Amino acid sequence: MTDDVNGYKNTMDQCCGIAISDRQKSLKWLSKQNDLIVYEVFRLQKKHFHRFKSGYPNENPILMAQVSFFQALREYISDIEDLNRKSRSTNFGYLKKVSKNRAKQFRKPRLNSKHEKLLNLQNVVLNLRNSEGYSSRDVSAYLLKIHNFEISHTEILKFEKLLQKGKDHDDSNS
Repeated sequence: MTDDVNGYKNTMDQCCGIAISDRQKSLKWLSKQNDLIVYEVFRLQKKHFHRFKSGYPNENPILMAQVSFFQALREYISDIEDLNRKSRSTNFGYLKKVSKNRAKQFRKPRLNSKHEKLLNLQNVVLNLRNSEGYSSRDVSAYLLKIHNFEISHTEILKFEKLLQKGKDHDDSNS
């Protein structure tokens, strides 16, 4: 069993041409990336797999998939480094900064959990503000006491402005 594992590891090292420590660092780096970057790596892996398959038709398909994955990952990382660096030396320590900056470009706006809870309690908040005449501070205290939901009065005001902006936008499109 250990001979099989060692033989597979040696074959992997020869075919891939990447040291195991670099493969592990690359996998760790990829695990911290957003879905678009992971998608791009797998898109490149598909290209590498078909090239590798045409060059070595009798090779183990699992080995080909792994080798093509690590080659695609290495290619993607080197492309990022080339785009974002003036000096061309390779250094995995620098990838942390690159990945954060690159991820910021692909980030989609996300609602925070308090905003989502406010959306669920939208009718309660609007009823208290409009019908009952509560201030935003009173609404905040009510939500804490009745719904066990702590939120600042400024967040409630921002939420109302957002809702009003959405209504104005809908009215102008009609």
